[in-house]
Amino acid sequence: MGKEINLAYLYPDILNLHGDRGNVLAFEKIAGEMGIELITTRIDSISEKIDFDKFDIILLSPGELKVMDTIINAFSKQRDELEKYIEDNKYLFTIGTTGAILAKDIVFENGNKKEGLGIFDMTAEERSSIYGDDLTFNADINGQEMEIISCQINSINIKFNTDITPFGNVTYGYGNDREHKEGARRNNLIYTNALGPVFIKNPWMTQEIIIDIADKKGIDVKNKDLDFSLEIASKETIKDFISKKEAVK
Repeated sequence: MGKEINLAYLYPDILNLHGDRGNVLAFEKIAGEMGIELITTRIDSISEKIDFDKFDIILLSPGELKVMDTIINAFSKQRDELEKYIEDNKYLFTIGTTGAILAKDIVFENGNKKEGLGIFDMTAEERSSIYGDDLTFNADINGQEMEIISCQINSINIKFNTDITPFGNVTYGYGNDREHKEGARRNNLIYTNALGPVFIKNPWMTQEIIIDIADKKGIDVKNKDLDFSLEIASKETIKDFISKKEAVK
């Protein structure tokens, strides 16, 4: 097992909304500050086979709903490898609208329906209007309960047909459906509405993920005492602003 952490940055040419390339930069920067080699592999071609055994983190950034079918088809060709990756408890983040690939069905505003991967028993429905607001929630990462601050811009509604394990519990904002649940989780496969980019705005989460992977791979972490004072000050300023807003009902 290698002494580096490998991150796959998938399909950035088509998953190109909201500037979420910043999430890749966050992982690279924080790993570097901890003395860990993090190697990012950018995969642009939808036809390129993914070496799931190689990667510790896979990032799928937000993209337009019209490209989800293309990604679903690509993952379907490697369904067994994807399932093994999930069961091996490796990290895979689907962010924003791209979480629709995990649904059983995607329903478009014109009534057309596409079949998703069905990893979660949920339906993704295209909205007639875009919803956006701040989003804060509590989540568990590597056994550490932490507050996540972000925002969301939704062009889909998510309907869960059965109980799911959420990624977190909403303290402000819409989340999935105003039921105080944010995202969904199966092992370390995580769907989240959180933008920001979320790993830049919440470096404590990014750090904990890296520590978790490093521990599992026997990688020495040279520095865990990172200075997040600027990000903490930013979080408190945003929380103060949110506290003056009318709560989402």
